[in-house]
Amino acid sequence: MSHELRTPLIGIMGFTEILQEKLTDLEDQEMLSKIMKSSLRLLDTFESIFDLSMLESNRIEHQFKLISLNKSIKKVFDEFQPKAAEKELSFRLYLPAADVQGLFDETILYKTIRNLVDNAIKYTSKGTVSVKLDVQRSSHEDFALISVSDTGIGIPSASVSFVFDSFRQVSEGFSRGFEGSGLGLTLTKKFVQFLGGSIAVESQEAVGSTFYVTLPIKTEVKALSPDQLPHGQKYNKQRLLIVDDDSIARDVMKLILSKDYDLEEAFSYDSAMETLEKEKFDAVLLDIMLGRDKIGINIAKMLREREDYKNTPLIAVTALAMTGDKERILGSGCSHYISKPFKKNDLLNLVKDALLQAG
Repeated sequence: MSHELRTPLIGIMGFTEILQEKLTDLEDQEMLSKIMKSSLRLLDTFESIFDLSMLESNRIEHQFKLISLNKSIKKVFDEFQPKAAEKELSFRLYLPAADVQGLFDETILYKTIRNLVDNAIKYTSKGTVSVKLDVQRSSHEDFALISVSDTGIGIPSASVSFVFDSFRQVSEGFSRGFEGSGLGLTLTKKFVQFLGGSIAVESQEAVGSTFYVTLPIKTEVKALSPDQLPHGQKYNKQRLLIVDDDSIARDVMKLILSKDYDLEEAFSYDSAMETLEKEKFDAVLLDIMLGRDKIGINIAKMLREREDYKNTPLIAVTALAMTGDKERILGSGCSHYISKPFKKNDLLNLVKDALLQAG
């Protein structure tokens, strides 16, 4: 279901972004901006519903690895700086001097922090939003204490009891003043529980709110893996093969990539293998769901068995974007991953980085 709902959005968002670069009329730009905003809101709702269904049916697999909490929180903070600046908010980050490392599911942790920061900025029209990381140490276990505070609308005392309920918002009914599915805090609580932690809230109406997340820190691995990405290398115009059974998705990728790369396209397993037999490509952009099956995985596995494709970037461009999908796809032969729908610059940067890494 995720694939069927995500695929149409790649056409809507992809062509909208391209038109935003081509059209200069202010009225056209305003309408395109609203289309993109509505598409992003729809995508966010889809993802929230899918995440909730996966969590409630216990179909999410743990993907724990050693990560830096400082870096994970800083990543979210940097992402929301433009939004906070747009609202003229004071946006503050407090991190301990020593890097805090632990075994966490990186995707779930990111979504947890992101939901809390997104809510804090959304419900704050003036004042301050603060994100803080502390560590509570004891003789038998250490805990990470993550707090997100705001000077926003606050939560009435009568509403605190249902703030983590599904499809509920403090601002509801005819007086509702904020967009959203009402799933953000529900998901956040379930994410925190998935990580083995707890969440609490302190709030006062018209004063602000603080959400507290407590997570156990496990450190079985001693050190983070070093960053192996090369820097400063140059790349020439290279040949890419786009494999996707959706013509709109292929058209979007061609429009985005055609200025920098020579492109070929294939729409099925047979056409892809036929094209790959005829010539060598510098990278392959591969849809995983070709038809109703994950045939893209078969293509990746077959290519990895060939000497001439053992180190070639195989970039999964897919609507399979549930928790665990990325890890499974990357473990099946693909070297890089991007979910549909994607933004133009995200795809361009991923392809560039993949080619740089391949040398």
